[in-house]
Amino acid sequence: DLYLGDVCSEHFSQLSESSVFAILKYEERSCPEKNVLNALIGWIVSQTTLDSYTKEKMLSLVDLVMISRGDLLKVVRKTSLFEDKAIFDALEEQFDLQEDVNVALAKNGGKLIAGEPKDHNSSCLRDPPHSYYDQSGYTFNKLGQRVTVELSKEYVINKIGFLLWDKDDRSYSYTLECSLDGITWSTVLDCREMGCKSMQTIFFRPKRMKFISVMGTRNTYNGDSQRQNFHIVNFSATLTTPRINSEMEPIGL
Repeated sequence: DLYLGDVCSEHFSQLSESSVFAILKYEERSCPEKNVLNALIGWIVSQTTLDSYTKEKMLSLVDLVMISRGDLLKVVRKTSLFEDKAIFDALEEQFDLQEDVNVALAKNGGKLIAGEPKDHNSSCLRDPPHSYYDQSGYTFNKLGQRVTVELSKEYVINKIGFLLWDKDDRSYSYTLECSLDGITWSTVLDCREMGCKSMQTIFFRPKRMKFISVMGTRNTYNGDSQRQNFHIVNFSATLTTPRINSEMEPIGL
């Protein structure tokens, strides 16, 4: 679905009704919602026998909250396909989004459901300050296994950060994924071919999620059994300004 915005309307219009529904119902789609809507509008216009119930059902599957305020008012509203109430409800929800709050912290309802704190005060979801040493202050799991955070509810997120254990010159590789149900995962950033150290800050297009997973794939440490593990000191998941940016691609800093 990533290339929906680039699909020629002539070709997209040839999709069957069931195929369009499948795209709209795919919760882990990564395409900007504005592109989804534009493709859907083109498909609807091309259908000469589409009944009103099916059209309304399709339109209801577009997540208006994930479309910028400017586009909601200047583009979506002018299509006359959505009632003003639906548009203003989406705007209200955008205003209510928690901004610059680390919703992954334990005090904010975040739960570590995969991965193991090194000791009783080593959860990566603990409050700062984050002191850490050789045998304390971090959460770990074996390479190829997930360190997974479950948020208290579904949130819109566009920034994830975590500190990799960095008391020596080792580097790590990993994949960052998110999910709504903890079963079907969508890749946010793939760093399997990179050597990553210390603080990882990843910006991406705002996306709904309830589960966030980091899976370590490599640890260059050649010492004891810890070389088989992946270590995270702290973890954050936030929505930052600008809240909705449909053009943003995943960026790791």
